[in-house]
Amino acid sequence: MLLNKKDVFGCTLACLLFFIAVSPVHADSFTDKFAQIETVELLDKKIERFTQLQQDSNLTAQQQIKVYIALSVLYHQNNDLNAALAQSEQALKIAKDHQLLLEQAQTEHRLGVIHYLMGNNAQALIAYQNAEQLYSELDEPLLQANTFNNLGLVHAAMSNIDQALKYYKFAQPIYNELGSEKDKVDIVFNIAGLYLRLKQNAVAIKMYRQVIEQREQLNDIEGLALAYGDLGSTYKNDGQYELGEEYLQKSLQYYLKKNDYYNAASQSHNLAELYSSTLQLIKAKDYANQAVTMSLQASNQAAYAGSLYTLAKLAYLDKEFSLALEYLAKSDQISVHMVYKLQLEENLTLYALVLSAQQQSNSALQTLQKYKDKKQDNSDKQLQDKLAQYQALLDAEQLNQQLVQLKQAQKIDALNLDQTMQQRNFTIMIALLLLLATFLLFRRAMAENARYVLSKKVEQRSVELEQISKQLQRASEVKSQFLANMSHEIRTPLTAVMGQAELIINGDIPVSEIKDEVKIIHNNSLHLLELINDILDLTRIEANKLILDRAPADVVALGKEVVHMFCESAKQKGLKLSFQHFLCTPYYIAMDKVRLKQILINLCSNAVKFTEQGEVKVEVWPTSSGLKFIISDTGIGMTNKQLGNIFNSFTQGDNTISRRFGGSGLGLCLSEQLANLMGGSISVTSELGKGSIFTLHLTCQQLVDHQPIAEAEKSLASCHETKFEGTVLLAEDHEDNRRLITLMLEKLGLSVIGAENGKQAVEIALKSDIDIILLDIQMPQMDGIAAFKLLRQCGMNLPIIALTANAMSHEVQHYYDLGFNDHLKKPIEREAFVATLAKHLNIDDDTRSAGNQLVGIDMSDLVARFANSFPDELSELSLHMAALRYTDIGLQAHKLAGAAAMFGFHELAACAQYLEKVIKYEDYSEVADAVAELQAQLVMQKEASK
Repeated sequence: MLLNKKDVFGCTLACLLFFIAVSPVHADSFTDKFAQIETVELLDKKIERFTQLQQDSNLTAQQQIKVYIALSVLYHQNNDLNAALAQSEQALKIAKDHQLLLEQAQTEHRLGVIHYLMGNNAQALIAYQNAEQLYSELDEPLLQANTFNNLGLVHAAMSNIDQALKYYKFAQPIYNELGSEKDKVDIVFNIAGLYLRLKQNAVAIKMYRQVIEQREQLNDIEGLALAYGDLGSTYKNDGQYELGEEYLQKSLQYYLKKNDYYNAASQSHNLAELYSSTLQLIKAKDYANQAVTMSLQASNQAAYAGSLYTLAKLAYLDKEFSLALEYLAKSDQISVHMVYKLQLEENLTLYALVLSAQQQSNSALQTLQKYKDKKQDNSDKQLQDKLAQYQALLDAEQLNQQLVQLKQAQKIDALNLDQTMQQRNFTIMIALLLLLATFLLFRRAMAENARYVLSKKVEQRSVELEQISKQLQRASEVKSQFLANMSHEIRTPLTAVMGQAELIINGDIPVSEIKDEVKIIHNNSLHLLELINDILDLTRIEANKLILDRAPADVVALGKEVVHMFCESAKQKGLKLSFQHFLCTPYYIAMDKVRLKQILINLCSNAVKFTEQGEVKVEVWPTSSGLKFIISDTGIGMTNKQLGNIFNSFTQGDNTISRRFGGSGLGLCLSEQLANLMGGSISVTSELGKGSIFTLHLTCQQLVDHQPIAEAEKSLASCHETKFEGTVLLAEDHEDNRRLITLMLEKLGLSVIGAENGKQAVEIALKSDIDIILLDIQMPQMDGIAAFKLLRQCGMNLPIIALTANAMSHEVQHYYDLGFNDHLKKPIEREAFVATLAKHLNIDDDTRSAGNQLVGIDMSDLVARFANSFPDELSELSLHMAALRYTDIGLQAHKLAGAAAMFGFHELAACAQYLEKVIKYEDYSEVADAVAELQAQLVMQKEASK
């Protein structure tokens, strides 16, 4: 019996649509040509036109893949699977050569479909497994679920029921969460196919009727034809032949109208089996021959193998034993190639019958033994005795023949021969009946066992689904609590902002008090910004996109700075706030100062917030592995239950805490994740009503040889006024930045030559008499690193200083490793700027006096000029985004980040720096949001500068 295979033509069309969606179009002419060919109605003509387009040597790799896949689909429609396979293999080669992972995954999936349809189950498994691995790496869960589903189909075709069920289990929860209604029905349809293979007819009929009802609601005509065919096969197995014939004919007529010879071959074979079972042998032979013809035309190997078996069975009934063996040999050859175990087993039983009918007793017994070996079961003793008797009778027959020759008693010989023949025939009948009974009992036991295993797995899956449901319910509760907290947290400062602004607009505030009211608005706005930044930081940590910027910093100074921030709020509440450390001073470690400060602020803020009376202490202790920061208070404390949830996102000890003290519940969760990111941890002990102790453990080492910048500057000390002399080559692509830095250099008494890019800087340096070069890293035409290397190759040994906004420690170290003499970060820090220039220009005077010359530089015209450029920046960003020019977006973001920081637009600089990082790390899914955030900030700053 041959099962209908799942119709995967829908997957084929989805594959083509995917390539159309993701394929970048580099020429409108290609898009127009492709669209025109799609409108051609005749299939052969369409194939001819696409084949001509395929010869165009100007096609990009993705355009080539798109054409190959289109041809593969058309050959599939034309029932030419070999040609479809060749086109898909060529598409896969191009995708691999150009490392196009998405296209490679889709093409592997399509190869699996074609191999499956051709009966190449082993090759189909390999292709599907390759596709599934790629989808997993690309984080495409729905496409991965489609591949799981198809892997289940292949294993089912190979009679690997456990493996098939495993892959259906992988696919089902993804379909339930992300799939369409059609996907959810399809997985039920496939599981019903397992019951059909296990002869669990009652369960299969119930499931197929449910599938048919749902597909009628979805108007899934192709899916209905598949369900009709499998339901008809189930009715046939159950002995309900009239219903089986009705549904199989429905399915067959649909496929004949569609010229779908692949599925028509399957249904013709199933009808041939039905008519064979009801002894309508002429119809059975007609439909079996029809199935053979169509399966060869459509490369349906499974239908071909099954139809040959049916013809062999009919030949056996017609006593055409040689023809039956010929059919069985062909069926075996195809089934071995397909790893079609069920068909091979059925062939063995028919082999035994045919060989017995040909009186090839030894061969018949060997075939039966093969069948028993495949089922891994030994025949019972009674059957072995009968077969032994049968062999003894054969020996007796030979002995009687010898006696007849010796005694030449023709009459006795005839009687003995007749008796021997009767006994032999009787023995063969008994042996075959026993064999058939054993086979049926074994099949029944197998079916019962498979049903038991399946029911256990369904039961296990139900438990898993119940657990998932509870998790989803918990997630929904957390979301609701978060929304409630956020609503309260955001509305509170917004109410103050809107209220104060309304009073100012309506003239209810005296002019003398407007400054104080604006200060209230500003403070509440900062609170809102802090809340939003916490949410964004937490999101970036969970997405593994937050990068630490480690640099030497004094822990003691940082601790004092944090504690000082809370002195006023502690004083207002009447609290004693103290800081104590047990370290030598200064105590430098390599750390991300901003993030460590963020953690300490959160912990101190909570300690002060939740303490009504008593004291808050901050201590720093050395440990064997680094440092520990202890923040203790005499506040409200916590219960054990509250301690269990204290580090969860968007949660506090309980709702009363949120109502009494406010807060979003983000601070501690964010602090813990930041600590983990820094290689540390946070622990807490608490007693209700007596206070809490938070301990931050940090793994680090003291930097004993570190010399602070301030000390380095003091080494240049001198009593008299500093004078700078020399010529500086300044390479900076942003005009406003270049003008500002030029102004600072000229204030120090230096001459300045400007360059807009690296190429221009190299030309000027080789022609001019200069003393030092300030070289921006990111510039058009030639970047700073390329310019540096070229200058060194040309023998330029002057001091060259890297000038960049990329001031992360590993990037700075990279510049030093390349051979840069020093590094200056943007925005320019006055002391470091002057000290660095003095060091490389060999000036030994006190640089503080020179630094004082930079105080009070009038930048108003430069700031105004920069602000006036915001509309142009907005327009340029929109054009780059519309064309998906990510490189240009990154360059523009870099220029904006540096200039905004230089001119005091810090929030704008932060947005531009984030967009630059997104482009740098190729996180293109975040680009649209980052661009929108930067555009919003440009609009806001444009309005504020009016």
